[in-house]
Amino acid sequence: MRELLRSIRNTIRYADKYGGKITEDQVFFRLLSGKKYDTEKVFGEIKKNKIKIRKKVLDKESDRKLKIVGILAKNHLVYFPTIIFLGVTGSVAARNARQGEDIDLLLVCKTGTMWLTRLELWLYLKLRHIPHRKYGQEERKDEFCFNLWLEEDSLRLPPLKQNQKNAVDLILMVPILDRSGVYPEIIKKNSWAKKYVANGYQQLSIINYQLSIKEMKKNIFLAMINTMAYWGQIGFIRLKGPINSVDKHRAFFHETKRV
Repeated sequence: MRELLRSIRNTIRYADKYGGKITEDQVFFRLLSGKKYDTEKVFGEIKKNKIKIRKKVLDKESDRKLKIVGILAKNHLVYFPTIIFLGVTGSVAARNARQGEDIDLLLVCKTGTMWLTRLELWLYLKLRHIPHRKYGQEERKDEFCFNLWLEEDSLRLPPLKQNQKNAVDLILMVPILDRSGVYPEIIKKNSWAKKYVANGYQQLSIINYQLSIKEMKKNIFLAMINTMAYWGQIGFIRLKGPINSVDKHRAFFHETKRV
């Protein structure tokens, strides 16, 4: 059982690294291992080696921030028909948020609309004075950080992003808005994550989900506007600094520091 004990300790150290103290259930779910274990073995190994574990999750700060995102979705994002999914990631999803941190978000848009949606959302947030993190700026308390963008036909993370950090982020993500059953599709399309967090991935993929995303009719005019929005924003981003992991269908901005 040395391999399991090593995985348990690595999981606890990984959480500690980002300021998080986790419970037995969380250790089981987040276990950093490509091998699946049952709860009895994990809990038994923790008890046998007298590993100190947090007894209960009491993260009022993460709860408070999640409520803020719920208000954003209910009062604002529902009016954007091209936004079909909103999920919370980072420290809030990991249940170890700090008061002064922003809130990391992942959005999924209908195919061929991501860059147009991003432009429309940016204008909307600016006009409504809704606090959001600007590209290249430091995080501030409770600002919305729209740092992960995907289109519905590009849900699988690119090879360069298929790592342990993003695998943990994936299984911990908290769905807030899901119009078309996108969440289970995100999990299915990113099956690579099970080689890092087999327990957590298995728990999320246990149900036989069916594809429920409706095909969107191609609109040449809309596609042209979206392409123009893409090139316009790419040009603006280049003025701010180097561009990493950004294309027409996926965008990863200011990676989260804590999970």
